[in-house]
Amino acid sequence: MSIDALKKIYHAEPFQPFAFRMNDGRRVEVPHPEHMWIPPAGRMIYVYEGPDIITWIDLPLVESIEIGKRSA
Repeated sequence: MSIDALKKIYHAEPFQPFAFRMNDGRRVEVPHPEHMWIPPAGRMIYVYEGPDIITWIDLPLVESIEIGKRSA
């Protein structure tokens, strides 16, 4: 996944929740834009998943993005 493709999803109006599907099978949800930070340079992004849980995501390891889906 490229940073440019991710920014299009992240900055879409209106924002739609999305989830990263990682190549190891993990799923990382972004329910609100404030839960993710895209640094100005690089290929890592950061997702807040809850108190004391920040997940670092290396974009080349993202298999797909699911837009508008929520876990049950």
